Formats: sequence, C-alpha cells, structure tokens
Amino acid sequence: MFAWRRKLLVIVLAAIPFIVSAALVIDTAVRAERDPLNWLRDQAIWGVCQAAESLRAADAVRVGGAQGVITPEQARARAEDVFAAYYPGQTAFDYSIPLLIQARAASNVRALTYLVIAAFRSPAFATANVTPDAAYGAAALVYLDAVTGSPLTIVTALNITDTDCLDTDFQA
Repeated sequence: MFAWRRKLLVIVLAAIPFIVSAALVIDTAVRAERDPLNWLRDQAIWGVCQAAESLRAADAVRVGGAQGVITPEQARARAEDVFAAYYPGQTAFDYSIPLLIQARAASNVRALTYLVIAAFRSPAFATANVTPDAAYGAAALVYLDAVTGSPLTIVTALNITDTDCLDTDFQA
C-alpha cells in the first residue's frame, strides 16, 4: 500500500538536483541577457566598455522588434550625421551596429533609444601619423530617439587604450 508512495518519494528526491540545476542555468542565462556588456560583446570597437557602463547607468533594457521606429540602417546613417556635426574635423573609422534599447532619460521617463558607438582617434592624435590601433582611442556614444532619429545624448570617451572589458567574464 505504501510502496507507491516510497517510489514517488524516491523519484521526487532524485529529480530535485536536476530541477535546481535547471533553475540555476536559466537564472544565469537571464542575468547574462540583462547585462549590457553581453549585448555589445560581439562588437570589438573602442568605447564598448564605456557604452556598457553608460547603459547600466541608464537602466537600459534591450528591445527587439519594436514597431514605429527607424531602421538600424537609418540609425547608423543618422549617427554618422550627428558625429560629423558634433566633432568637426574628426573622422570616425568605425561605427557599431545600432543597438535598440529602452533607457531611462534624465526626466526619469523610459524611451526607445538607439545607441551607436563611433570610434575615432583622440584629438591629441588626430594629426599624428599613427595608425588607429597604435593611438589612444576615442569614442562618441550617440544616443538617438528611436522614433524620430533626433540626437538625445552624446557622450565622449577619450584615451581608450583597448577593449579589455570584453576579455573578462563579467558577473552580472
């Protein structure tokens, strides 16, 4: 009479480690997806580490497939225009893939935003005959309104020596 209860108890007890393990794997995956550094990990460009910190500060959430927003191609073209206007005489040698996020603005309101990183040489090296890899890097973090393409914020990061934050296993 109690044999089936014992078998059920043994099965349940045997399953507990698998359930706990699965929960830990899911939790780790969720934390990794929430970390801005992981969103940018495939973009080895000056400014990626600073962008991750900026996204954390803005309490950003990654967005996929929003309607009513400009395309990533339009966001990149707009970021190129904004970069040229805000950094006259500088030439960006690389742009990141536009990242669509929802970030908290200074007014504490969440808004759909594109982040595009423009990498360029620090002004001190702009006229030096130095390759971009040998010079100190600089980056413009261009935040655009995802609906209109208007610039919201531009953050300049200077004297970037590498993208060493990508070489570490970041813990969320």
